[in-house]
Amino acid sequence: MSNRPPDEELAAHIKRHIDEDGVYCPACGSDDYHMGHFECDASGVWAKCVCACGTVWFDSFTLARTEIVRWRGEL
Repeated sequence: MSNRPPDEELAAHIKRHIDEDGVYCPACGSDDYHMGHFECDASGVWAKCVCACGTVWFDSFTLARTEIVRWRGEL
């Protein structure tokens, strides 16, 4: 049997997680979680996260900035 909250409450937990830059578990609010390796494909970038409370989720990332380090081989 799942102890997952109703959809409306779950959405509020996820919104808080995103609003707080993803530094806390969306379920228990702990910062005691592990973010796995980043993975990507043509659709985006994501990482699997696992909290000490047993919650598992994926954080997804979008392109927010581009910084040119070298332009067409310039020195």
